[in-house]
Amino acid sequence: MNNETELVWVPKELAQKIKDVNGNEETDRQILSYVAEMKDEIRNYIANIDDDIIQFRAAMIKAKQQFKEAKDAELKELNSLWENADGDISSARDKIKSIASLVEPLKKELAEVKAQMADIRNYDIENLLKLLEQVSNYLQYDGDTGKVLRFLFANYGAKK
Repeated sequence: MNNETELVWVPKELAQKIKDVNGNEETDRQILSYVAEMKDEIRNYIANIDDDIIQFRAAMIKAKQQFKEAKDAELKELNSLWENADGDISSARDKIKSIASLVEPLKKELAEVKAQMADIRNYDIENLLKLLEQVSNYLQYDGDTGKVLRFLFANYGAKK
């Protein structure tokens, strides 16, 4: 009998089966059976990988379609908003033009008033205001000047 041993890494399940048998042929059969099972599992994994890839591609196509639909819907909504905004802007422009047409004559009138005001001598207006203030002060007093002014105002233009 040969006492040489070799350390081999195998799954626990296979190691237990090998310990339970006592012959080299049975050990070989267990190992070959395990290898055959592993080949079948690998084949199944490969077949499942192909199915998984197909399912993944289908999911990506579906996601692409949904993204395209969402993008198209958003673009349609943005176009609608843009068209509405264009209409709103046109309406606002029309209103501004109508208001400007109403304001234009007022601007001309104000320019005329401003031109006329420029011809008036400010110091004459100031002197007139001072005179009116003095007359008002005299009217409030009972002195001779106040009495004469009140008489003049009361009888000016009166018919006799």
